[in-house]
Amino acid sequence: MNFIYNPHPIRVNLLYQSILVGIEVTMHSLLVGLLICLCGAAGFAYSEELKPNKAEGFDRVQVVPGQNFKAFKSIYIAPTGLTFNKQWLNDNRDTLSNTDREKLAIQYSKLMDESLQKQLSKGGWQISTNPCADCLVVVPRLSDFFINATDMGVSISKNFVRVAGHARVEFEVKQVDGTVLAQLSDFSETNERSGGKLAQTNRGLNLWDFRHLMTRWSDRLGQFLT
Repeated sequence: MNFIYNPHPIRVNLLYQSILVGIEVTMHSLLVGLLICLCGAAGFAYSEELKPNKAEGFDRVQVVPGQNFKAFKSIYIAPTGLTFNKQWLNDNRDTLSNTDREKLAIQYSKLMDESLQKQLSKGGWQISTNPCADCLVVVPRLSDFFINATDMGVSISKNFVRVAGHARVEFEVKQVDGTVLAQLSDFSETNERSGGKLAQTNRGLNLWDFRHLMTRWSDRLGQFLT
């Protein structure tokens, strides 16, 4: 089974209620949404209006042809959803509690939220705190999330890694009515430590490396929307 942190309201079809367990949430700071899912993380929804395209830094891009994103006055960034890598969950099942996984999911999801807000603001976008009629909506998701040396302790870690980890990001860009305008995805590792050699890591360094990766993704999304 997989572990999914989903901060968005969950609406489950009756056909699937026997295999999905959802806790509906709307804010990071209030509740943690958990899905225990046999089928893994959901990908992009299909839309025949989208056509394949290219954008720097993404390995998959689909967009409605001729779309002008700057026609929107502001942008609303939905809270980031996060799904851990199945192998990572298996490797850490005896060392991390559900509470530990929840903390990590919230921590890294917030890191993505903050990065998007910062980079898109720098790119000239007005950030809206709520969806609005003339808002562009960005729904970010992190999947296959893998931390090579998970550190939850308070003492100095003795773990050594080449990279902190990897993840796939998905950005779905849509109108407030749900009409999908673009979908972008990329799988990347964090930057190598010490020229590719093993280097000591800890909780803070893991966050630092993933922050850089998320900043890069956010900056590339901003470039795409310009």
